[in-house]
Amino acid sequence: MIQILIAMALFTLNPASEAENSGSVSEQKYVVKDEYQPTVYYDKTEGGVRTLKAKTCKGVCSQEIHISIDTKTDTVKEAQVIGGCPGNLLGISKIIVGMKVDDVISKFEGTPCGNRPISCPDQIARVLKTTRR
Repeated sequence: MIQILIAMALFTLNPASEAENSGSVSEQKYVVKDEYQPTVYYDKTEGGVRTLKAKTCKGVCSQEIHISIDTKTDTVKEAQVIGGCPGNLLGISKIIVGMKVDDVISKFEGTPCGNRPISCPDQIARVLKTTRR
């Protein structure tokens, strides 16, 4: 039984997409690939804006990340981090609005917090990185 659970944990799936409203709206679901990966539970594109909502992993103070991306310019349109250090995360959310997604990923990916190898900015990068699959 344990071997089956380990095999299931190691097995990863590609994003599955579902089309709604005659192709104008698409949704995708993702499987968590490692212990630090946030869980994207909402991924919807409508009217040129892709909105992602994710639950963060254990080990970071924030609980959720909500990000909207302009699909034409590939820039962050809106960002909200729920939970965590309110001032810092509000500032980070304001800073990344208007930035290219790849720039946010490259600046935030791998950012540690104290003695932890992850942080709220790292979780933002990981959520945005799901758009690159």
